[in-house]
Amino acid sequence: MANPDNFKTIRSDTGNWFASTSLILLFILFLAVNVLSSGWLTSARLDLTKDKLYTLSASTIELLKDIKEPVTFRLYLSGGLAQAVPHLGIYANRVRDLLLEYQNISNGKVKLEILDPAPFSSIEDRAVSAGLRGIPAVSGGDNMYFGLVGTNTTDDIEKIPFIQIDREAFLEYDLSKMLYALITSKPTVVGILSTLPTDGTMKVTATGRQEPVAPYVIRNQIGELFETRFLGKEIEKVPSDINVLMIVHPKNQSDRTLFAVDQYLLAGGKAIIFVDPFAEAEGMQGQMLGATIGGSSLTKIFKTWGLEYSLETVVGDRLSARKVLPEAGNRPIEYLPWLELRGPSLNRSS
Repeated sequence: MANPDNFKTIRSDTGNWFASTSLILLFILFLAVNVLSSGWLTSARLDLTKDKLYTLSASTIELLKDIKEPVTFRLYLSGGLAQAVPHLGIYANRVRDLLLEYQNISNGKVKLEILDPAPFSSIEDRAVSAGLRGIPAVSGGDNMYFGLVGTNTTDDIEKIPFIQIDREAFLEYDLSKMLYALITSKPTVVGILSTLPTDGTMKVTATGRQEPVAPYVIRNQIGELFETRFLGKEIEKVPSDINVLMIVHPKNQSDRTLFAVDQYLLAGGKAIIFVDPFAEAEGMQGQMLGATIGGSSLTKIFKTWGLEYSLETVVGDRLSARKVLPEAGNRPIEYLPWLELRGPSLNRSS
């Protein structure tokens, strides 16, 4: 078998090895709704579209059921958009219908207004004042608008200046993200306990120069919705205002830190824990530096909690495996440990 050290991904946008973009976004949505109380679906509508375009996830439904104060969504949609840019017109219909679904499931807590910002009208003035961006459908033509503004009873504002069709796969996430920001008065505090430099760091290049390393993608994504606090590698106590503790790649944690985590959970705290016994990417770096870098685990505390997992078992899926080039000039192959999970592989109901 080819040496994974030589693998190069086919796609240029390799991103962060920690997770694919889709998983990051779904994780944040999961985190958002799980800090809210749960609700039950009391009404249902039939969605006969092939890809269930108008079926909301259980997470979004819980979010809608938890709304205490009314929220207003104003969709600024130019009347001539469908004729000028047909594919945007089709997408606008989907956006409108999905917003109507939000309104229906919320039992009136979400109100939808659809406004046509005709040129030089007061509605166009409102759209511009709200920060929406118009684009000319043809050179020298009038601006067309396709943006969304959300407000609540305390005059907080969230907006999408222009709804981009290339984010269609994340439409529900973008809408629910707006809604969450409008119904949450106090941001959830996520404490990050990690041996990884999730907030960014400095690295030494082969020439001996120091260069900054950007924060992890997931760190930035979480920060869009929550207040994040990097707790470092070791702690004596989890701060009392931490709502969710995120433990990432813990290695050689002291008994003091393990005790602090255990006490936090015993007191009713919530935690999301990521361990990686294999740590392939980190292992590659260690080999280049001539060092051995082990994986991560919380074996001691896992035993206390009654959790077990096999260190010798790897989950692989040929259909979801990323294609890589083992060596220059060779044909691409599926590398089973690197999964690229997409829609059908993700559980939207749990």
